Amino acid sequence: MSIRPFTPSQERIEDLDRRTVGRERLLRILDERLRLTATTKTRQHTLLVGPRGSGKTHLLHVALHRSLADPEVAKGLAVARIPEDGVGVTSYTDLLRELARALDLDVGRERSAGVLERALLDAAGKRTLVIVIENLDRIFRSLGKPGQQDLRSWVETTGRILILAATPSLFSSVRDRSMPWFGGLIWTPVGGLSAAEGRELLTLLARAKGDEPLAELLESDRGEARVKAISQLTAGSPRIWMVLSDCLTVDSLDELIPAIEKLVDELVPYYQQLLWDLPNNHQMIVRQLAEGAEAAMTASEIAAETGLAQQTVSKALSLLKETHWVRDEKLPKNDGDQRLTFYSLREPMLRHHFQWRATQGEPLRLIVDLLREWYGAADLRRGLERLSRRAADRDGLLAILERARSGDREAKIRLPAELSPLVNEEAE
Repeated sequence: MSIRPFTPSQERIEDLDRRTVGRERLLRILDERLRLTATTKTRQHTLLVGPRGSGKTHLLHVALHRSLADPEVAKGLAVARIPEDGVGVTSYTDLLRELARALDLDVGRERSAGVLERALLDAAGKRTLVIVIENLDRIFRSLGKPGQQDLRSWVETTGRILILAATPSLFSSVRDRSMPWFGGLIWTPVGGLSAAEGRELLTLLARAKGDEPLAELLESDRGEARVKAISQLTAGSPRIWMVLSDCLTVDSLDELIPAIEKLVDELVPYYQQLLWDLPNNHQMIVRQLAEGAEAAMTASEIAAETGLAQQTVSKALSLLKETHWVRDEKLPKNDGDQRLTFYSLREPMLRHHFQWRATQGEPLRLIVDLLREWYGAADLRRGLERLSRRAADRDGLLAILERARSGDREAKIRLPAELSPLVNEEAE
């Protein structure tokens, strides 16, 4: 089984289908919408919304594969996919030409939108044309408002088209009332995998590689404890679970730190490319949020540390939140200054990417060590005893953890998210 965690569209669809876990509910929803499209006049235009690495591409490919395996559905649909990168689509006409290429139509140098629209519908015949667009935010940004209006007019006028799309986060073209596609798409969230689902995926992949000892360890109580610790670091990202599968052996899973360090190393090119695509000010803010022991900061604190104007920081944070780089949180009412908003990175592994390279991995090793001990303990009492022993000779991150465990609400917000179970489970 060839695994391509960053380009699942290049894999055999049978392999993608075989290792699909935790997605049955979403697959049922998509199957029902495609079935209705193929057999009735109902068109439930769908937008899958989920952060980078949440498996949207995987889900789209498997949903279409399963639905088209049914002859009744297959005879009612003509599927045209826009490539994931969407390179070269700068106008509505470009979009139509890409769709024609996806259907193997020879349209020469035709630039008339009307001619291209008719050619696409003629090729579909009595079938409904299913337009599959990944990274819809990028495509709509290229089309601009006039192109978006042209697309909606064509879709609504013909009644013979279904839009099936994906985006990392909601964006103004579908969210704002003044835009053509407001209310035109059903927003369908795509979340991460739970620890149990991640364990199921790792076990499946271990067996696919013929590593039965690793599969058996994953299915044991000790393996379950290790995967729970890993889950706090991955934030449920299917992509990261996939990359991790290539980093695991029986020994590295048991020790945990070697596996996580190798995982961080494997993700370096991925995170570097994402960061290079950000404006310089955004890069500075992401780095600032990543490198401190405190995982959450206010806009004024970020401004003071980076030297950027607070207005610049606030505007950048708003954009980073919209694009799923950061999350925000306030103290509970009657428990602190409600004017303060704390910002932190959404992906724990992004923070560890910075810290591992800057400090030879010490903060990451400490966090992994704490999680390993916590989930490896037979009960909460033993876990707390082990944490207390480590607190005797460590500071920084552990100081925040101790404050959070004592009930300090601000410390809980500033604590790295993957350590929150050490506080929350104790409180329960």
